[in-house]
Amino acid sequence: MIDHELRFNPTRARIAELIHGGDLGEIRHVNITNIGASWADPASRPKGDWWSDAAMGGGRLGANGSHQVDMLRWWLGEPASVIGQALTMVPNRLCKNTGEPWTATSDDLSHFTLEMQSGALAQVFMSGVAAANMGNETQVFGSKGTITLSNSDERLYFAKAGESFNDISVEDPNAKLEGVNKGIWNVSVLAALQELTAAIIEERGLKRGASFVDGLRNQMVLDAVVASTVSRKWEDLNMSGAV
Repeated sequence: MIDHELRFNPTRARIAELIHGGDLGEIRHVNITNIGASWADPASRPKGDWWSDAAMGGGRLGANGSHQVDMLRWWLGEPASVIGQALTMVPNRLCKNTGEPWTATSDDLSHFTLEMQSGALAQVFMSGVAAANMGNETQVFGSKGTITLSNSDERLYFAKAGESFNDISVEDPNAKLEGVNKGIWNVSVLAALQELTAAIIEERGLKRGASFVDGLRNQMVLDAVVASTVSRKWEDLNMSGAV
């Protein structure tokens, strides 16, 4: 099992139900933005920080983009091709602890567009170097309806074609448990761990969650974004070869 905990978030599971149940009709495009300021200051990271080292797997694309790719595959099926960039906007940095100059090599800004096999387009934009935090916004546009979700308040809104938005938010029972930190990542990972431990105890396969095949296919997308950064072209994805 791969720790893609957003699959266990009740709000995002509700979106999956609406998509797969046909309530949104044909999905035409999805927009996801994740914009923060945590890396904006050149002195915000310590020297040697793995998050800032491409050779150690650091960067926004792997840390956040991997989860967005998995969520989009869960919602929309497999992608056919991708174009995007993984960029280092603030390479010249100062160690937050010593003030020593050092160079970051991982991406602090990444964006990509997926063309899904269904024909839908999905756009993801992630930045850690904005001057102000704007959080995570998700919008899903279908032929019969539209969904908006902001993780600033985790309120889910759904509008049928020609109608106003209605609040269809879903509460997460784990959010009220004592000792669980706030935020979707902390809350959702608890449900993921509950499924993992239950599968081990019951000696069964996963009922939910991302498998190692999912992990491989997600990584194929991320690798293609890195390749697209160099080629500046669409990169085709052959998901049938990853079994």
